[in-house]
Order: sequence, then C-alpha cells, then structure tokens
Amino acid sequence: MCDKTSDQEGNAGNAIGVQCPSASLSEIDIPSNVDITAEVRFATNNFPEDEPPSVFMSINGVNAGAVQMDTGSTTITIGKQKWIEKFNGNWDTAINCKPGWKFLSSSRLLYSGYWVPTILTFQSEDGKGNFVDRLKSTVPVLVYDVLSLCPLFTNEQGGTCTKPTWTQTTNLDGLYMGVGFGREQQGGCTPDKNPLLNVQEVNGQNIVGSGNYRLGYILSATSLIWGLTATNIQGFNFTKLTLRQPTPYDDRDWAMATMTVSVNGGPFRQGPLLVDTGVKEMFLSSPDVPDPLLPSFPIDFQIPGTNGSLGGYTVTALDNDGHKSATSSIELTAPSLVDPTPTKPSGPEPVFLNTGSRFFYAYETAFDAAGGNWGTKPLAS
Repeated sequence: MCDKTSDQEGNAGNAIGVQCPSASLSEIDIPSNVDITAEVRFATNNFPEDEPPSVFMSINGVNAGAVQMDTGSTTITIGKQKWIEKFNGNWDTAINCKPGWKFLSSSRLLYSGYWVPTILTFQSEDGKGNFVDRLKSTVPVLVYDVLSLCPLFTNEQGGTCTKPTWTQTTNLDGLYMGVGFGREQQGGCTPDKNPLLNVQEVNGQNIVGSGNYRLGYILSATSLIWGLTATNIQGFNFTKLTLRQPTPYDDRDWAMATMTVSVNGGPFRQGPLLVDTGVKEMFLSSPDVPDPLLPSFPIDFQIPGTNGSLGGYTVTALDNDGHKSATSSIELTAPSLVDPTPTKPSGPEPVFLNTGSRFFYAYETAFDAAGGNWGTKPLAS
C-alpha cells in the first residue's frame, strides 16, 4: 500500500560561522541485556580508497548483489528499468505512490520518481558460499523515472530541474543506497526512509517491540555493525547531536555532527560535519577559502571543537596548474582532492566540511539514533 500524502519538506539547519573554542561530549550507558546486534561485512572492493563500501542485499526477495552504501545521502534509489526488469516491480503500482525526489549536491544529480514501499534484506556470506540474512527492513525507496544534471538546483524547485544540463528518462538502471542522517535537504530523505533505522528482523528474528536493542550502527573500513551494545561501543568518544530544526520529522531526526575548521591560518569556525563514505574528495565551504585559490593552503579540522576530542587532522589542498591533489597529517587520510567554496560569513551556510571516505583509514564512526549521539574511535597506529 502506498502513502500518497505530501512529503514533509526538509530544512537544513544553518551552519554557525563563528569561533568555537569547545563542544560538549556525551556518555552512553547501555544495559548489559541490550545485546541484539549483527555484523554485515562489506563486499570486497576498494573502500575507503576510491569507492563506497558495498553490502550484499536482496530487494523484495530478489538477489540484488553487492549494493553501494553511502553515508552522504539517505534512502535507496532504483531506476525504473531496473525496478521493472530486475526486481519485478509493477510500474502502475509505483505511480500510485507518493511522488518524491532526491538531490546529490556532490554530483548535482536530481532523481525524480515515487516512494515505493520495499523489503530490503542485508546479507553476509557464512564462509561456505551461502548468504545469511542479517537485517531486514521495509521502507519507501525512490523508484525514479527522471534523472537530471542540475548545476543550478535549489531545494525550492522541489523535484523539478528548471535548467538541466541533460535529462534522462530511458534506460534508468541505477541502484544506490544511502544510510546517512541529517540529509533532509536532499528532498524528503527522512528517517522513515533509512533502512538502518527501520529494521524489523535481525539474524532472522523479529525484533519489533523488543527492548533488547539500541538503535544505531557502527561503520569501519570493513563492515557495518547494527545495534549498539556496551561492548561494541568501547573505545568510542561521543558528542551530542541536536534534533533537526525547526521541526524534526520524528525523534530519530538528528542533525549532522559539528566540527571546527581553520582554513589557511584563519580562525576556527564551527559548522556541520559529514563523514561521507560515498566520495573520495573533500568538500569545504568557508569564508576563509582563498579567493582566488592559492596553489597550496592548509585545512585544519577538529571534532567537535578545537580540542579535537573526537579526532581531526590537517589536510593541505594542492593545485598544480589545474591538477588538484592533497596531503594529510595522518597517513592515508588525504582526500583525492579538495573542492573548496568561498562563502560569506553572513550567508545561510558559511561553513561546512565533508571529509570524504578516507577518514575511515584513521577512525571508525558510530551513530546512536536512539539517544542522539555520534562518535569516533581512532584506529591503532
């Protein structure tokens, strides 16, 4: 059954472009009887170096193979052709579902289609060549029939691209999964559409109504661990999140974590932080980005405040006659390049940092959706 009511519009909170000397930490107390958890090992690929991690899945009972998993977005997107031909979807049913859209700012791609309720199953190999169901959820996925490149897109346009570079309406066979939080500015990507926040079965057992799990997940370079326990959060430091403003979708609707960043020796300024498994580049917005750009300038970011209690490092952005690259103070964490945007201190979002995927060479991350906390654990050097 499809819900055709209108989406609650996302509203990204404004970054704060001011000096920020510190930010509060938080502690999580999980009882010993809260022990439901499952590990989903990533399929072999080149994460975190060059591509997102992938997990084995089935969709509506059909083997989907290895599906890329992105923390920089929310919900699964499936192209119309793949939905019909691969997953036996009924298009007449889909178009009676709620219209929806999703916009990816890093690629400037706009997906427009319908939110179709779908059964998603995360699987792992058992060492004998068999796949075992680890997590199962039912959420609306965006089955899209229009894909556009929209360099000038704004949220006010909704699911319509007014000046597309190109638009594709045939041979839409994409499949991509987002499990991030605080991403509502992408278009209706609320917690009800995040498969990891709507799990109904763990290791084949129904957990609906159970009090023995803590909603959240841990990400590392090798796996996803669903369900926080007193044991698996050992070694993590956490910072408190805030509910999305002005009106959260529900009590799982947390805004992004924060960090402070000094660009080119400027003051530390606070803004949202995105640790994104989906891209290898770093994306930076700050009033201190050199304009015009310099051949080299440092970016020192600390999480959540200048004491760096959850981590951080210094990236040097390099530009050699148009050939962009980067170095880092922590081995292997240098992004492939830095994409900087100079902003105005009084603008709506003056400061923002997307670390890119290579952050996972140095840290694991944990999202506590039940209590509104986000944390990191440094890897042994």
